[in-house]
Amino acid sequence: MSNVKNKKLSVVFFESIGWPLLCGLGLCVLFYALVHVGLISNPMVRRYFAGHPVEYVEALLFFVGLAAIAINTLNVVGQFGTLGQIQLKRPESRNWRQRDVPTLLGDIEKLPGYIRQSQLASRLREALEYVERKGSTKQLDDELKYLADLATVRQYEKGALVRVIIWATPMLGFLGTVVGITLALGNLSPQALVETPETAMESLLAGLSVAFDTTALGITLTIALMFSRFLTGQLESELLATVETRVNHELVGRFEEVGTSSDPQVATVQRLSESVVLTVEDLVQRQTAALESVVELNQRQWNELSGVAAKQLREGLSSALHDSLLDHATVLARSEDEVRQQTAAHWHRLQELLTANMGVMHEQQAELAKQGDLALKVLQATGNVATLQQSLNDNLQSLTQAEGLGSAFQSLADTLHALNTRLDQKRATSRGPQGNATPHVVKALREKAA
Repeated sequence: MSNVKNKKLSVVFFESIGWPLLCGLGLCVLFYALVHVGLISNPMVRRYFAGHPVEYVEALLFFVGLAAIAINTLNVVGQFGTLGQIQLKRPESRNWRQRDVPTLLGDIEKLPGYIRQSQLASRLREALEYVERKGSTKQLDDELKYLADLATVRQYEKGALVRVIIWATPMLGFLGTVVGITLALGNLSPQALVETPETAMESLLAGLSVAFDTTALGITLTIALMFSRFLTGQLESELLATVETRVNHELVGRFEEVGTSSDPQVATVQRLSESVVLTVEDLVQRQTAALESVVELNQRQWNELSGVAAKQLREGLSSALHDSLLDHATVLARSEDEVRQQTAAHWHRLQELLTANMGVMHEQQAELAKQGDLALKVLQATGNVATLQQSLNDNLQSLTQAEGLGSAFQSLADTLHALNTRLDQKRATSRGPQGNATPHVVKALREKAA
């Protein structure tokens, strides 16, 4: 809570003067930029706001005051929105006691920062701090009245900047008027009054009109600021009245009152009893904390023992599994070597068998080539025999016509028989079944010879 107060003291200048000055200066610069650029081209605006250096200062003060009033109005409206979010928790079956005050203060400190800095939260916090500090609620009503008066004084002090601006703005207007009149009279020469009185009077009236413009502008801006400040003041007064009503509703009659003026010892006994209760609660909390520390220590030791046991079990299982896996890997390696050797032997035998089969196949191929040659020779011999048979048939036809050819046929038949015998021997050697037409020829020759 002290940090909050210190923070308020450190930023009070910036909140009350800094922000209005910055915002007012920005609005003034923006306004005159629009005027000089030409976006605001009203002749009255140019005459009353940009016709004299004093008018620039009056406009700056007006915008600063307007910014201060706007910031204050936004703050008040925002605090109206936070009233429904602040409510102290009440016990169901009894009123608050002295020992409940720290809890209530803690509930207020748990609120968000913008709610904690509102009028209602600050008033409740200050009242509860008074009860906690005094240890009694006897003079709580007087304290609440004092806090309400203090809030009113603070509200009045917060409007000091606007009041100063409201006072200074018409004074600047009067100053501009005095300066304008002085300059107008100073520029008026007696010679001009004698020679050209009309021109001199026109120059004097023009200077006086400009001089009185500053006063008119100052009074107009002051009226606008006073009216705006009046509206904001009404909102602030309504806020303070609402806050006072809420604080009285939240605190007055909510605490247990022990002891009267006729028997003041009851309050003392009550405070002593509450002190004893608080001491017992403190002892119980300390004992609970000690038990929690013991339980936590035991749990930590149990966790350490469990961790050691788990580590030992993990190491034992890891060692056993490692040995078992090594044995299994050795057996698998041995079995793999045996299978590899057997497979190599089978492949070697298969290669030998394939080599032998290749040799046999080469031999069979050579034999088949020989048989093919023999068959070719037999076919050639058979062709020769067929040619010879044809020739013999022709000769037989010619011999049958001649006489005395019997002996020739007989000798030819013997020759064919001898040739047939030789052919049979060659066929037996070549192992191939071949047709034979020679016996038929011999038989035909013998029949012809007969």
